[in-house]
Amino acid sequence: MLEAIITSSCSPDIHPAIVNAIVKTESGFNPFAIGVNRGAGYLAKQPTSYDEAVSVAKQLLANGADIDMGLGQINSANMKWLNLTVEQAFHPCSNLKALQTVYLHCYDKAGANGNGTRMQRAWSCYNTGNAQKGFSNGYVAKVTNNYNALLGYANASPKNPYQNTQQITYQQYDVVGRSTNAIDSIQNISATQVPNDVQNANMGVSVRSDDIPQQPPVSELTNETPVKVFHGWDVFRDF
Repeated sequence: MLEAIITSSCSPDIHPAIVNAIVKTESGFNPFAIGVNRGAGYLAKQPTSYDEAVSVAKQLLANGADIDMGLGQINSANMKWLNLTVEQAFHPCSNLKALQTVYLHCYDKAGANGNGTRMQRAWSCYNTGNAQKGFSNGYVAKVTNNYNALLGYANASPKNPYQNTQQITYQQYDVVGRSTNAIDSIQNISATQVPNDVQNANMGVSVRSDDIPQQPPVSELTNETPVKVFHGWDVFRDF
């Protein structure tokens, strides 16, 4: 599978099921997807090639649009801090590296308390820039269902997948996704650490709802242990 190959090499600090769940929800695995949030009207036709995607995106940006691009629907407002060009946004590996950076930033800021699991709060932040809003707009439930479906554990009994992880003493990011189990029910606990705006997106590319299980999310993850691994290409170590 293309997505499994890409995520294993381009987003190595996140479990492939997490990356694939986000990508499935955001773009349906379409590397040329463009979501128009505001500023340039409705995009009637999605690009079907790399060159077309780059051209359309540049035209939209020139007209003042706020857009999401590529597999992970990276928001145009984040291109500067991600050091990402339009061309790179539609390159699968570059896009997934950016996805990883945004997700880890969100996971780092999500805190130990709040709605759902820390992973779910990171998904909320990835979509809305906020650890809570993604629960009310349905995004977290969609990613959770896709995550569970990818793991084949939609009806599994809850277990704690965060075992045998190691902790390192400096600035914490997380090699999240040592998980091989489903997520439990979403709990309504007030968040203590709400992230700053990150993606600030509204899922401009429609989700293929017929592909998404409609049951509510299953099983709560607890006792997650933060871990940090750096890679040579990682230039975002200061978040």
